[in-house]
Amino acid sequence: IIQNNPDEFPQFFGKNVIDEIGQIKVMESVIQGGVFNLLKPYGDNFMYVAPLLKTFAGMKREGIGPQKLREFVQDEESQFHNIGDLYHEKGTHKGKMKGPYKDWERNIEKNKEMAAVYAIYQEKLAETGYDYDDIILSTVEELEKNEVLLQRLQEQYKYLLADEHQDTNLAQNKVLEL
Repeated sequence: IIQNNPDEFPQFFGKNVIDEIGQIKVMESVIQGGVFNLLKPYGDNFMYVAPLLKTFAGMKREGIGPQKLREFVQDEESQFHNIGDLYHEKGTHKGKMKGPYKDWERNIEKNKEMAAVYAIYQEKLAETGYDYDDIILSTVEELEKNEVLLQRLQEQYKYLLADEHQDTNLAQNKVLEL
């Protein structure tokens, strides 16, 4: 799809696939250059580099880009603030947030930082190249927003045979569905 429609995917041309070492370097530069209180712990600023790369790869395979992650986090934060019993109403902890909700609030803040890191990582990655997971994610995003390309492909390919379909991830399956 990308090779046959270069005008729809200019981000891939003239650039190369970034290997794992290149991805780590990009992620380290993102972490180093940003103010991330929860994802850049004192003493080991790069503690979350490998887990973030693994998480982002998994998200891409499930069709979740930086914007969708940001929307998920905003929805979660909205749900959190609509909880009726966040605070203790009596006793020694009156007026304080309940323990489990404090943990949830911290996770939301961590997810907000992760969404910001994901967006910056994708921008920096795109400056020099792309990773394999970007190929499928970009294809899904383009097919979802570009009705002309989608219609042209649907007319061109009336039937598809997906060998080993049980092994497809959500993003790959979305391409087949579209």
